[in-house]
Amino acid sequence: MKPRSNNFLFLFLLPFIFSCNSNQVTYKGKKFEINYNRLEHISDGDWIQIEDQKFVHLRSIQLANKTPYSLPTTEILVDSLENGKTFKDQINSNSVALHLARYLDVINTNKTSKNENWSKYTLHAIPKMSVMGILTFSKADSSTFIIKTSKDYPAPIRILE
Repeated sequence: MKPRSNNFLFLFLLPFIFSCNSNQVTYKGKKFEINYNRLEHISDGDWIQIEDQKFVHLRSIQLANKTPYSLPTTEILVDSLENGKTFKDQINSNSVALHLARYLDVINTNKTSKNENWSKYTLHAIPKMSVMGILTFSKADSSTFIIKTSKDYPAPIRILE
């Protein structure tokens, strides 16, 4: 191959090389749907970031209680203070949507009090979220925003607008 052909091949393959090494997935849109319905496994350390706020899934209840904006995994660990044993428990993955919705409401309250130009998150289809674990939301001003997730985040995310 000629040097010019090698350069072309390198430039062609460069985006694929970088995309394979990425540890996150980025979504950009105005309205999103995150489906936590009946997920079999959410791992410790999986994460989702909505704009500048990162939400990390934690397996340990004790650690989650000390970590702001943490989300549960599908299997949680509870340490007993009475006998020092650790207990495992399964949670319904649908509840993650409720946790995340509650945090978005807290963020709305905190950011609105600090920044008049900040646009709140608006939750849509609340019965669907409560029953099926499908969280649908947008910004109140319909502006575009970004969601990032860990590479193999188990909850499917759809850009609706």
